Amino acid sequence: MKLTLAYDRDRKQFYSNVGKRLLYLGSDASAAQARKLQIVELFRRAGGWTADSKQFADRIRKGLPIEIRHHGGESASNFREREERVLRSLPSDVAVTTAVTDEDIAVVERKILEEEVARLEKIIQEALGKGAVVGASVTIHAAMSEFFEFRQTTQIDIETGKPSEYAYTERSSGKLVMRLIEDIPLSKLTYNELHKWCKAVANRPLALKSGTPITQETVKNALKVIRRFCEWCNVEYAWRLPENWRRATKVLTPRTREERRAAIAKIANHYTVEEIGLLWKFANTTDRMLLLLCMNFGVAQAEIRDMEVGDLAGEKLERIRGKSQVFGRWWIWPETRKLAETHFHLIPKKRSKIAEKFNLLVDRVGHYHPGFKRLSFKWLRKTGSSVIRKISRSSDIATLYLSHGVRGKDNLLEVYAADEWERLDEALVQFREMLLPHLQGDVQTERILVSHHKLKEIKNLWGAGLRSGEIVRRTGVSRATVYRHKPN
Repeated sequence: MKLTLAYDRDRKQFYSNVGKRLLYLGSDASAAQARKLQIVELFRRAGGWTADSKQFADRIRKGLPIEIRHHGGESASNFREREERVLRSLPSDVAVTTAVTDEDIAVVERKILEEEVARLEKIIQEALGKGAVVGASVTIHAAMSEFFEFRQTTQIDIETGKPSEYAYTERSSGKLVMRLIEDIPLSKLTYNELHKWCKAVANRPLALKSGTPITQETVKNALKVIRRFCEWCNVEYAWRLPENWRRATKVLTPRTREERRAAIAKIANHYTVEEIGLLWKFANTTDRMLLLLCMNFGVAQAEIRDMEVGDLAGEKLERIRGKSQVFGRWWIWPETRKLAETHFHLIPKKRSKIAEKFNLLVDRVGHYHPGFKRLSFKWLRKTGSSVIRKISRSSDIATLYLSHGVRGKDNLLEVYAADEWERLDEALVQFREMLLPHLQGDVQTERILVSHHKLKEIKNLWGAGLRSGEIVRRTGVSRATVYRHKPN
């Protein structure tokens, strides 16, 4: 093969014939000679002209570097192998450039992967439904938001047609649990992550409003929300629940020293009939209505809120407890029926207001009788069940009194015989006879009159912007008195 160059006067370029290919090499003799040598070496290494060698020769004769391009759909490893193969086929002095960087290759590979994932997702969706695909990428916070939207549309008060009060309470618990877990993909919610989440709730973080540890009741409600959420995700997103996942949600809630002592005291101390009588003396008519309802039927705030005055007009009250869906029947005390005719409508409609009203009553008693037990409203119900159990000497009768049961399962069917209801009626008769001697006296009999000077001081403290608790501490009167004399 000749190494000399020819010159085309028309084109004003040097040229040469390599492997029967006429190649123009430019107007500079030395540059043309170097390019010819590179092309000859390329031809020798390729063993002749191929599609790649022809392409490389054209770039060399023009003085351009060899460009190794990444093919669409080509993996990084394949590209690097092809790059090394091309470099081995080229003369060492040929300029070479790579058309893409490692980052560009990663982008291409990611796009290829996304396209493949989309193809597989389409197949899975057609076979298993949308949730089977979405569950792999949805985050916990997004899933929980959808869960509460779902609950708001399914937990409906059939009378108002709006989300039930429980649905709103559940959402409040949800806001708490959402701020205690990192917003990771649902697919990464393993047994350990779920257990850490529940432990974070059980460790009673500070409430945002009060700045104090959340209550044990709040912890219990929050853990219920987590369990329902997990079961919902298992269906909605086809998310596989971790093995033994329920065990991960079974966590102990620590108590403070004071709470432990209070719990022990409450277990041992229900209200006595004498203490109920003391509550009666300080109670106004609405308070007495609440006391009678709770003692007569073993109900708490939720059940009272669901009652109507017409339910108390006959001899017996028959109802199904909303929480347990268990049927109950009670003999209505004459005192309950009579007071309901005139004062039932004054009972607060919200559960929180009923509890607040009872707490004010306990405040009044405790102010004039230091050391009086500070038990919540639900302990009246517990007191009644304890008395009924002692009178009847049967836990089944106490269970009938409380309408206890398991949601969706009527596990009291075996004690629904007529003679069992009669035994409950007999126990209620005896309970009433025990209480009647203590349900005496008037709200005024135990009230200590507040001096004019003290009333003026209360109004001045209200005007100064003090809170009710601070006014009680400064004046030494009950909280009810403080509120009674609050300026409008």
